[in-house]
Amino acid sequence: MNNYCVSILPTSGSERDCDNRFYEILGGGAKFCLLEAFLDLKIPELLGKEDNPYTAGRICTELGLDEHRGWKFLHDLALCGFLTETDAQQCDMNAKYALSEDSINFFCDDATEGYFSRELVTFQRYVKDLKIPFVDVLRGATLPEMVKWPPQTHEAAAYLETWMSKLTYYT
Repeated sequence: MNNYCVSILPTSGSERDCDNRFYEILGGGAKFCLLEAFLDLKIPELLGKEDNPYTAGRICTELGLDEHRGWKFLHDLALCGFLTETDAQQCDMNAKYALSEDSINFFCDDATEGYFSRELVTFQRYVKDLKIPFVDVLRGATLPEMVKWPPQTHEAAAYLETWMSKLTYYT
């Protein structure tokens, strides 16, 4: 094992521990960007097609990703808990990736569901794109309705019907 790969946890309450916790908070925005790309590239649907893990090379080829950047992206998705990663070395295109337990819980094992999770991402994007300062929202700024009623297109009506039939409320 190389010494530069060893991770030593800082002492709780130390300056380094404080820095690490702050960087973890800042990293939340980056994690959301990873989740957006994960969904935009339809990775749950791709990996949900088969039981076998896909190699990084196969995923990059099927999605048209640059191999070096694609591997880093897949590795980041695994670090964030969206994918499992096996047989991985640095920038290894033979590393294998599959949906994580969390992703299966969010989107179903074949990625055919997950309407609630997908709606939350849609809503987060929507609010982010409004460019209304969060402080103003907390002070009562009016937000436009997320769901347009009545639906304006057949596609919007079909989506709303599917979403309502799949949404599960927890008690």
